[in-house]
Amino acid sequence: MAPEISAGPLRAELDRDELRIGWGEPDWLGPGRLVAPDVAAGAIAPQVRALDGEPVVVVRLEASRDLTGLATGEFARPAVMWHFDPARRAGGGAPDGMRGFGFQYTEFALPVFSDAELSRWRLLPIRPAVVLPFGMVAPDGRTILLAPLTAFHEQVLVVPSGKDDADSGLRVGWHGDIDAVEDGFATELAVIAGHGVRECFARWARLLREESGEALLKFSALKVTGSLTYLAGDTADYERGGDYQNHDHQGQHQTCRRALVINLLPEPAVLIMSDDRKSNGPGDRGQERKCDQANEYHRRERDQEEDYRSGVHGGRGCGFRFR
Repeated sequence: MAPEISAGPLRAELDRDELRIGWGEPDWLGPGRLVAPDVAAGAIAPQVRALDGEPVVVVRLEASRDLTGLATGEFARPAVMWHFDPARRAGGGAPDGMRGFGFQYTEFALPVFSDAELSRWRLLPIRPAVVLPFGMVAPDGRTILLAPLTAFHEQVLVVPSGKDDADSGLRVGWHGDIDAVEDGFATELAVIAGHGVRECFARWARLLREESGEALLKFSALKVTGSLTYLAGDTADYERGGDYQNHDHQGQHQTCRRALVINLLPEPAVLIMSDDRKSNGPGDRGQERKCDQANEYHRRERDQEEDYRSGVHGGRGCGFRFR
């Protein structure tokens, strides 16, 4: 029997190259299988550990030697990854009535939703089927959130993009533009338990601040007027069209600290900012039009998700808040 890793209510089981994670029910994501290309055979060391004093499991992928030739030619097709298959969950492995949610990898981090099978997502079709952060909510409020702890720009979580690949499962790993990494390159994904979406995001934010040593930004430190509805910035460290190689991670914690968590008084909110290398910031008219289109798209989809509004929903503008 594989050893069990416990982190508060979370339980993870790593049996050779197969990973299962749950809370109460033992298999929320389905079995996860480590996948790597031939050029990385024997060179990817998977590690799963509990974070001391936290209901958090950290899933780490590390290269044990220099690797080249990893690129797949498609950002949303990782070569090094955990491949989870919700369709193969153990019997009773996930809560009845569970829902999936997350934020699509767009300029405005579009909130998206799925059913318990995590196979049908309401995505913006003109952007990759990458959803990160990604979460699952049980009807009783138990929530598991998957979010990057390090290497924020190198990790993706790919969901099925439509009915043609509804059975493709969830692919979590290094995005397909990465072609070469050095010995010791590693990514860490946090699996976070909480009673509700907001608690999970607050815990993630605190972990990032503690890791970086950065102080929490206060509302008074930001030059905003009225409700804060959008936050953008240049977070790209590389050009998509060029040969991708592992870049210096210096400053990534500062980026996340600046863009991810802000104390909004009288109630806190969590903002997500994705890589907006194709925009010129919030003042760009094209960006504003994209924002308006996304809001309209999400309003239409949200009308069909009334039964889910108590869990997570979009707010005004391109930002969003949890109530």
